[in-house]
Amino acid sequence: MLSGSNVDLHGTYHMPTDSVAETDLQATASGRIGILFVNALSTPRAGFADSAVHWAESFAACGYPSFRVDLPGLGDTFGAIPMELLTFITQGGYANIAIEKIKELIDRFSLAGIVIVGHCAGGVTALFAASELKVCKGLILMDPYFDFAKRVAAHAPEIVSWSRRSRLGEVLRDTYGLARELPRALRRDRLPPSANPALLEHWRHVASRGVPILVFRSPGKQPRKGQFDYMEHAVTLAGRKARIEIRLIADADHSFANRGGRNGVRKHAEAWLNEYFPR
Repeated sequence: MLSGSNVDLHGTYHMPTDSVAETDLQATASGRIGILFVNALSTPRAGFADSAVHWAESFAACGYPSFRVDLPGLGDTFGAIPMELLTFITQGGYANIAIEKIKELIDRFSLAGIVIVGHCAGGVTALFAASELKVCKGLILMDPYFDFAKRVAAHAPEIVSWSRRSRLGEVLRDTYGLARELPRALRRDRLPPSANPALLEHWRHVASRGVPILVFRSPGKQPRKGQFDYMEHAVTLAGRKARIEIRLIADADHSFANRGGRNGVRKHAEAWLNEYFPR
């Protein structure tokens, strides 16, 4: 439990398998790069179908201390869930508490730095936090988005979750997205009305300083004809120093919790971690 800032944040620590003989918990992670998983929308820290557990255990087996936490109001951590949770997250609502808890985590375990893992809405929180943290050494983002999903956010978290996992939900959201892109067709020099400029600026700030970023995309989230490609725009914003790697997991769904998605993320993430943060 992380108890600083008057917030008891519940989490799970996956100890590196090469340090399990240590009796001092801090010594098991000291001097290493840690991996932190943050909630994807209202999903508990285990992730969809325990996918975050699978990845955390895999990274720990490679020597990276891995942590999964529940932000306030989510999972085991006490707190009120905002009525429009998605809008709250997209506006950076969890950023400040994430920043404070990452600092606390770094101090408690004497970590050399942290890599934040965020899926979908979790990627938004990861970006807002990473922009303010020099101790953030890398980002792993799964299907990040750079717009405001206002229509979806007006519904209950369960419906939002369904719309982001089911095939029918994706079709409905894409149809709505195309309708929202129409005004941009008359204003080619501007971002779509749905764009989140603040988040794009935080992305630019992180990427332009050379922080390694690994982005996973599922086929269902690839932009269709007539849709604005936010990821392409984000790469353009990043500048020359950017170290961005984008991987399309061909047999993944948006949750990345199916077999293809889960294995694809693990395989490429482990190789990426070894390249930038070799153990």
